Amino acid sequence: FAVLTAGDGPSALALARAGADVAVNYRSRRSEAEEACAQIAAWGRRSLAVGADVSQTGEVSALIAAVRRNLGPVSILVNNAAINPSRLSSSARSLNSCMESSLDFMPCNRAFP
Repeated sequence: FAVLTAGDGPSALALARAGADVAVNYRSRRSEAEEACAQIAAWGRRSLAVGADVSQTGEVSALIAAVRRNLGPVSILVNNAAINPSRLSSSARSLNSCMESSLDFMPCNRAFP
């Protein structure tokens, strides 16, 4: 099955159309993740919406554990989470946060130890 971090509906649905069961991760847009999961389930695929901030080690570990417990081992990881730079100030700290989020390999390290 596939795990999609910062899951958006179109990407989750594309994975399901291709035959994958899909875990849709969200940080704040729970209803969008649940809507995607409902559509995936309507197509006969398994799905799971899981809230987690993938910049936090403990939350990523809990995300992957929930997915494995409910859907099984991860086959595909789409590490889609990032911070939109237009929402940040130009301070060094904001820019570093953007880069750390965009280049974060923590989900990969947890999904494929």
